[in-house]
Amino acid sequence: MSLRITVSPLGWARRAGELLTAPLVYLVSGTFRESPQRTRSWNVNRIIGNGTLDLRRDLMIRSAANPDALKGDHPILSHMPIFGGWRDYIVIEPVSGRDWYVGWIVAGSKAELSRIRLSGPIRVLVGPSVTFHFGFDAETGKQVPLNKIGSGRIGDHGKFSTIDLL
Repeated sequence: MSLRITVSPLGWARRAGELLTAPLVYLVSGTFRESPQRTRSWNVNRIIGNGTLDLRRDLMIRSAANPDALKGDHPILSHMPIFGGWRDYIVIEPVSGRDWYVGWIVAGSKAELSRIRLSGPIRVLVGPSVTFHFGFDAETGKQVPLNKIGSGRIGDHGKFSTIDLL
């Protein structure tokens, strides 16, 4: 039996919160020419219980630790490049090309899943710990294989800079 995930959509208040915080997120990213970070505390769910045991590692993308990334437990500062936060990212997408949700497991600890429904590739930050990224099909709730299609750095205005950053 394979793991199935049901993701509850963001309500109007949380979607409004994303819109209201967007100018601040652009500011702390240090660039207005790139898509800003979309991850907020209210749009991330923790996967509890045996969910992480049922995730298939062969369908995940592993991002190596960045030894230069801000270390420690700085959940807010790590997402603010102007304050020394993480700048490096990788670009991933589901093999299926269908709408999906992204999740991550940091250094074998907690697993989290974004509640933002995605279409196509996204950028995910590379922090000081090894991270495994996984995806779930938005319609079926089944885990899907991911591909890494590139990498870059916030502020480089490279070919991936307009892709959503989670």
